[in-house]
Amino acid sequence: MSSEVLYGLFYEIFWGNTKILDAFAQKFMPYLSSFKYHKSFDDAYNYALKNGSLKVLDEMAHEEASTITDLVLLEKKNYISLNSDKLWTLLEDIKKRFVGQEELAENLFYNIVNNLSIALNNGDASSRSIIFLDGSTGTGKTTITSAISSGLNVPFAASSITNYSATGYVGGNITDTLVSLYNNAHGNLEKAERGIIVFDEFDKLAIKGNNFEMKKAVQQQLLDFLGGGKYFINPSSTEKNIEFDTSKITFVCLGSLSELRDAKTNVSNPIGFERVFESTHDSYEITPDDLVRIGLERELVGRFNTYLHTNDYTKEDLYKILTESSISPLKTFAELVENNGKKLVIGEGVLEIIVDEAYKLKTGARSLQTIVNSIRTKYLKEILRSSSDTIYLDKEIVLEITGNTFKRIRR
Repeated sequence: MSSEVLYGLFYEIFWGNTKILDAFAQKFMPYLSSFKYHKSFDDAYNYALKNGSLKVLDEMAHEEASTITDLVLLEKKNYISLNSDKLWTLLEDIKKRFVGQEELAENLFYNIVNNLSIALNNGDASSRSIIFLDGSTGTGKTTITSAISSGLNVPFAASSITNYSATGYVGGNITDTLVSLYNNAHGNLEKAERGIIVFDEFDKLAIKGNNFEMKKAVQQQLLDFLGGGKYFINPSSTEKNIEFDTSKITFVCLGSLSELRDAKTNVSNPIGFERVFESTHDSYEITPDDLVRIGLERELVGRFNTYLHTNDYTKEDLYKILTESSISPLKTFAELVENNGKKLVIGEGVLEIIVDEAYKLKTGARSLQTIVNSIRTKYLKEILRSSSDTIYLDKEIVLEITGNTFKRIRR
């Protein structure tokens, strides 16, 4: 049997088992290095056995892999090596997409990459980051996390924590997210176990008001889940139960903390017999003790060792997103116009109107999409059916559109 087939067979059988591949690389590297210029080894290096036949390894992956050990750090589908310059290019691209949240994007990126490095190298799971990420609605908490996972080709699953209940209560179970992660990893268990899980609306677990006992029970279940436990999942009724270890997962728990944020930023100033609330603080702190005070169990809060936050958007931030971000809704609108053989011309003052109206909605970057979509809706007929080769956004027309977006007429 040729060296190509031997290597390909070994590679395919033990793919996903990083311990065996690492051991193989370390034990045989001195011998393999002597074959550096040997034609048969070069051939073997470029092939893997798949579905009974040899397949050429992904060219991009091969370019990034200088050793067999590097190949262990590469998944079959364009996984970015932790030693690759492309990793940092990806970071810069993400920061350009999320204007106004560059610091958060960078800090989140480094924490996720570090967690991935710990997982791939079988490091101490207790040293991985378990992240609590807070920020106002529409500031990109989920979207930025998703973009990072997509760029790294890491499985990702997101869900609201309010979907789940404890054993004995009606509702979903937190292990449902493991099934989602497993499915998103296309059945690759080891890859799924190195994935990212986002729990949105985590602050809704605060023990107050309704469902007191259920919320407390879910918090207790999350202690082992976040800290690292083993759970059996059944992705489909036709499969056997699969043991899933959560000790390598990157958990990102999101909260808007609206009431807490208001309490931190708004102070009451007495005027006569009344107390008027005004926003007077440009900066504020949210600490673990604050999370305990709103009703999260101290032991659960103790699981979080990394605290990150998004920033609220200023008008200047919204303007930069509109004009500079690669995911600006205005860019998408312009592409729609161009794809229909027309040119988009934007009149003086239009951008400022869009930003002003978006800022009033107080829904972060999403508000830009809302305003641009209302303008697009008004122009769709002209874009799709008009014989004119120019779509002109006039200041007065845009003002009229935005003013009527939420208006209702009773007949």
